[in-house]
Amino acid sequence: MVIMYGTGLRISELLQLRLGDLNFDSGQIKVMGKGGKERTVFMSPTVFKIILKYVHRWRPKATTDYVFVHNNGQPLTRFYVAHRLQAYARKAGISGMKCSPHVFRHSFAVEYLRNGADTFTLQRILGHSTLEMTRHYAEISDSDVEIKQKTFSPAENLRLRV
Repeated sequence: MVIMYGTGLRISELLQLRLGDLNFDSGQIKVMGKGGKERTVFMSPTVFKIILKYVHRWRPKATTDYVFVHNNGQPLTRFYVAHRLQAYARKAGISGMKCSPHVFRHSFAVEYLRNGADTFTLQRILGHSTLEMTRHYAEISDSDVEIKQKTFSPAENLRLRV
């Protein structure tokens, strides 16, 4: 789950990852996106550590080159991941909120922008062919607008005695 939240990958992209798609030397993940478009996504230090730990813990038992597998070595499915997310949400006492793989992608995009990144970089990371698609993730709340306006208002740079 942290990997989806930390990379913004679609669930289908995540589940299609093969060992050869992970480059631990450069910290890159080769992703096959929609329409067969290939792109590179970079692992943050946290994502890097989690994937590395996961691969070393589970990979010796697996007979497939898919990265994410069940205990029996078979690749995970979208249904399984969605089902597990629902179970984790119930266990955490989360109700009345949508909890799905796409929520992790959406949350990645929103937090990425809140952290100060730009929409053009986000577009590339998400694998969108147009900025219009990325714009759907860029909707910000009133509290975000308030913080930005108070922080970046030109009036804050005036040297007024108030």
